Amino acid sequence: MSGASPRRAFATVFFRDLRRQLLTAAQLTLFALMLVVVVLVVIAPKIVGSGGPSAPTVHVSAPDDVVAAVEGLQPSWTVTAAETAPDDLGDGFFVAVDDGEVTVTTAKASQAASALLVGEAVSTAVLAVSAGTPPPSISHAFAVDDGEAVLSRIITLVATLLTFSILTGRAAWTFGALGRDLTLGLFDGVLARSSAVGLLGGRALAAVTAGVVQMLVLAAVAALTLVVAGESDTATRVLVLAAPLALWTAAGIALLVTASMVLVLLFRGGGTAALGIVIQLVGFGAFGVLIVALLDPSATWIAVASVIPPVSVVLLPVRLAEGAATGVDAVIAVGAIVGAVLSLFILALRAWRAATTTDSGRATWRAIFRTDGMRRPSARATTRRRQAPG
Repeated sequence: MSGASPRRAFATVFFRDLRRQLLTAAQLTLFALMLVVVVLVVIAPKIVGSGGPSAPTVHVSAPDDVVAAVEGLQPSWTVTAAETAPDDLGDGFFVAVDDGEVTVTTAKASQAASALLVGEAVSTAVLAVSAGTPPPSISHAFAVDDGEAVLSRIITLVATLLTFSILTGRAAWTFGALGRDLTLGLFDGVLARSSAVGLLGGRALAAVTAGVVQMLVLAAVAALTLVVAGESDTATRVLVLAAPLALWTAAGIALLVTASMVLVLLFRGGGTAALGIVIQLVGFGAFGVLIVALLDPSATWIAVASVIPPVSVVLLPVRLAEGAATGVDAVIAVGAIVGAVLSLFILALRAWRAATTTDSGRATWRAIFRTDGMRRPSARATTRRRQAPG
């Protein structure tokens, strides 16, 4: 039986794997959970802000001109004149001004910090009235816009964790699928004589395409949610960040998938289960490195390691999200990862052909690096038949 052509083998595997990675019930469920996480992270600040305490209610026992001065100082407060404290203060404040002393009463001791602020505002009003001058206005000056810093850190955290999830998810799926194929003996017979380039290339590109599609959909949903929430500027930042992250996701998936192919082919003879445990441990280690990088993304070691594969797969998204990656960094990182992917893919082809032309059940390093290791299995089989006696 003649083997399938490279183009036909590629198309068959590519569309089959792409459908399984995007449209199966399990994959759709997992992706839906990711969408929910993105939406919740986007709207969480709005929810928290709307659920916070409103402008305080302040009951003031003081002359009318002092009460009016407090209202002028704090127009957002609800200020009322009162001789005594209400029976139920709730979250409000009762302020009594007597002989130059300001006493603030609250329902709970935990309101001490807020009570101090209210007392200072009333004290300022008393001084302004007694001096016969208008109450001074209150302005807010700051040296660092920590709100912008917090927003940037949230974007970095969400973007890098989603990138990490997509990278590891696509690589794990490919590892499991290839391991099942080998366990079921799908390298025997027709597939063993098919195009390794078509089969492995189709599987790798399917994982890359699925990952990029997921990244772009997540970015679009996040941006749309931000626009609806009235955060158009932040939505623009998310969309601008989505393009480089999607490209890097593609490169990272290609690296991890080709590495998985090599490892599965090398451990074909029943060792894939143990190898899966090792890969999970490596994944946990990579997640730990990511968390450390998120704590101090400007560290020198991150700048250096973010261009060196395989750790660049985890670290470069952190620098991209922080806006710290330069053009030179991107060129070096992309060049290094493209070289690593091509090297691993060639190694996977050799491991494939070595595995499908031996009876030991797995590819050995000696068989992989033989000078004839890139020949088609069918040609080797034909040579053996010609040399057989009788």
